[in-house]
Amino acid sequence: MKKFIAIIVCLFTMGIAHSQSSSAHIKFMGVEVNGQVSTVEQRLTTKGFSKTKDDMYKGKFSGFDVKLKLEKSVKSKTVYGVIVNFGEDATREDLVELANSLNEKYGTENAFTNNEDGLVGIELPEGSIVLNFEKKTLSYLDKANMQKNKKESKEDL
Repeated sequence: MKKFIAIIVCLFTMGIAHSQSSSAHIKFMGVEVNGQVSTVEQRLTTKGFSKTKDDMYKGKFSGFDVKLKLEKSVKSKTVYGVIVNFGEDATREDLVELANSLNEKYGTENAFTNNEDGLVGIELPEGSIVLNFEKKTLSYLDKANMQKNKKESKEDL
């Protein structure tokens, strides 16, 4: 009987741990990349971002004046990505320094490089952070919500 109770407790604990880890979402400046645009927008305004006329958000990120674009799923409009646009003022050296900072924070074992496309990034269980040197953008992409977007897109096929 004690073994049976111990097994039940173990399975229950593993179930809770799995549900918590699979529901984790990537964060941008501490803001979870999850929910409707209005929810994420509200969270971004607490970080000092304001909405522009072109449905982007302007503010400060890592010392740069940037614009943000929110990527959302096709049907449910769930946010799955935050794209940071550094603009023309950011130099290649600035972006290399940013890539080095990402590696310091998340570890080089999580890093990846795609030299053909000028991309470097970090792959995390919650999603990816991708720096595009050519476009001068940094993308925070949530894995669960990107999968949701893919599923919603396929429903029309």
